[in-house]
Amino acid sequence: MKGEGLSALGGKLNHLDLEKAPAKSTASDGLRNRDNRFFEDLYFALVDKYQSFLSDSRTYGLTFKELLLIDSTTIRLFSDILKGVGRNPKGDGKKKGGLKVHMPIDAVQSVGRFVKITAAKVHDKNFLKSLELISHSMIVFDKAYNYYSFT
Repeated sequence: MKGEGLSALGGKLNHLDLEKAPAKSTASDGLRNRDNRFFEDLYFALVDKYQSFLSDSRTYGLTFKELLLIDSTTIRLFSDILKGVGRNPKGDGKKKGGLKVHMPIDAVQSVGRFVKITAAKVHDKNFLKSLELISHSMIVFDKAYNYYSFT
């Protein structure tokens, strides 16, 4: 079933009035041509719609106004996708690069605030420079984010 995409769901697509699963490239082409604001607007529309279902009981007795959990993950890409980024780690001639995705998560609501994407080689502490906090906020992060002039 791995790698079959929507084809694996063949019999379950009839409620969408589809006789067969669309090709993988159809979804890929559609997503590639969408502006990133579409996904941002969709995300925040879903958060607004389901806000009432998010727990607020975890805030009882807290002395700070917000608690943010911050981390990043690296997505490796070959240089033909992201040209000019990366290094030759194995000496095999394949230059590898990538992206780093940073995300602050509101720990009270378990909802991401926003996503910032940088080149993989950008150090995590640089993300803190773009972070806007309200007074009496608490942020939790690993030591890669240590940036003493920020804190």
